[in-house]
Amino acid sequence: MDKPLEYDVPVTSISDGSAQIGGTTFDSKASPLVDPVLGVGFENFYLTQDEPNLKRSDATHNYGNMDPAGAMNGILFKWAVNGWVHGIHTEMTGSHPIVTEEAKNLTITGNYLDGAWNKGKGGRGYFRGSRVWDSVYAGNISRNLRHFTFQWSASGNVAIGNDLDSDLNLHGGYERNNLFELNTVHVPYAHRSANCTINCGEEGGGGTDDSDWYPIWWAAGQKAVKWSGSSGYRNVFFNNTMTKRLDNDVAGPIVTFYSEPHRIFEFGWDGTAFHHLDVGGTPISDWAHNETNNYSTDITGTNHGVYNTMTDPASSLFLTTVPAL
Repeated sequence: MDKPLEYDVPVTSISDGSAQIGGTTFDSKASPLVDPVLGVGFENFYLTQDEPNLKRSDATHNYGNMDPAGAMNGILFKWAVNGWVHGIHTEMTGSHPIVTEEAKNLTITGNYLDGAWNKGKGGRGYFRGSRVWDSVYAGNISRNLRHFTFQWSASGNVAIGNDLDSDLNLHGGYERNNLFELNTVHVPYAHRSANCTINCGEEGGGGTDDSDWYPIWWAAGQKAVKWSGSSGYRNVFFNNTMTKRLDNDVAGPIVTFYSEPHRIFEFGWDGTAFHHLDVGGTPISDWAHNETNNYSTDITGTNHGVYNTMTDPASSLFLTTVPAL
């Protein structure tokens, strides 16, 4: 092991005092990166997936699966350590242009990712960091994808200096200790779940909803239990520029979102421990329609899941010197 555990792991599901699950006691399990692929990278090429019977224009802001049988990912890291992707231009991949499953110490930098044929039911078309640890995603441009995600135990990652037109998405599975800073996220009104023509829905198989996708998405436990469970603690947003357009009118309202310079926003944290985002003490069941609630500490001194009492005069919490982005 190259660093301490982030939290204690009970020997069994009841050794910490919890009740049995369905009348059964389960042993805790660790999943080490055994015999990983080491030091493999991809650089400086163009990648697309030809679909002669489909129109790219029909895929723009269409959050469904246009060709489920062709939902092939672009670049996948699985059981990999010390890898990289740099200078890649993807256009209309089958599903995720870049995705991880059990990966560590990656650098994903300077890529241009544009579009996917499948962005719907089952969780398709993400710029996806799943089970990824201690990795850096920097200086990437993402267009016409469903989400940028850290999910399924992702931890210790930094997303810095990226330019996106989709949300920074904490997709669930107790992802924690991730930093989002110096990103530019401008989300158009058309980026919303209800914009879908075929094979619509979410990762857990549920349908669309009538919410807007704001620049941040947080996995509430009751919503995300279908695929992974709640988001975790200390997912930090700092010095980002994030906006959401609220209607289809090009001259309509645009709102800023968690963009206050130098304030540190820690999601899932109350200053000392993990805290579900709540309204009046009741954990939210879904981020949809709860995006604009105030989850910071109220006048009674009660925190509601976003710890925001700290500021930092620097431009970055990660870099000692910030280059021109």
